[in-house]
Amino acid sequence: IYLMTTVFKTWTRPLNLIINSNYFKKLIQYLEAQYNLSKFEFNGIKIYPEKKNVFKCFKCDFNKLKVVIIGKEPFMDHSGGLAFDSNWESINLHPTAEVIRHKIENEFYNGFNLIHDFTLDYLMEQHVLLLNESLTVTNNKSHKELWKEFIVAVIEAIQNNHTGIVFCIDKTSELINLINLKTQYLITFENPSEYEYNPNAWDFKFQTINDILEQNNGKEHIINF
Repeated sequence: IYLMTTVFKTWTRPLNLIINSNYFKKLIQYLEAQYNLSKFEFNGIKIYPEKKNVFKCFKCDFNKLKVVIIGKEPFMDHSGGLAFDSNWESINLHPTAEVIRHKIENEFYNGFNLIHDFTLDYLMEQHVLLLNESLTVTNNKSHKELWKEFIVAVIEAIQNNHTGIVFCIDKTSELINLINLKTQYLITFENPSEYEYNPNAWDFKFQTINDILEQNNGKEHIINF
């Protein structure tokens, strides 16, 4: 299904143990079966994102990593493989992606930005890892428990090789407990999906990320949101 060195690129070495584990091999086999089943409409199974995009977030360069933003799971019918993204091929943008856009637009563009990239590729290219707690989801089942061991390994690999990473995590997530506050930064937020009907009420500030990056490394290291 996947050639790991191609999929994980700069993440291959730090994730070597987990991607060569029996657990991960079984996970990949299960996903392969789910994607094959989804080809047949009669069984009603749909799995997201597209198979080619399951590990898309790892295109982010591990060695240049600055920020990790963690979501829950891919948006059904919308996800392109990154946390909080919305695929351009979708007829309608996901409402939670609209909350993200609204916040960025108001913080950095005086409330008006015609060229916001809903795929969020531009953030990935600036060394922001947009990671979901579950990299896949079906229309009738959460895959969060299936991915838990892998996601924990990703966070451990980051912390074993980096200091000063800005982690942004939903305040209800158990992953918060994994972050070493002596060596990393942690910003918690309320799930933006709860503010789809009132984006202005979502109080997360992307500028806080840049304040930390600028303080530690200089203005040239901030993210162009």
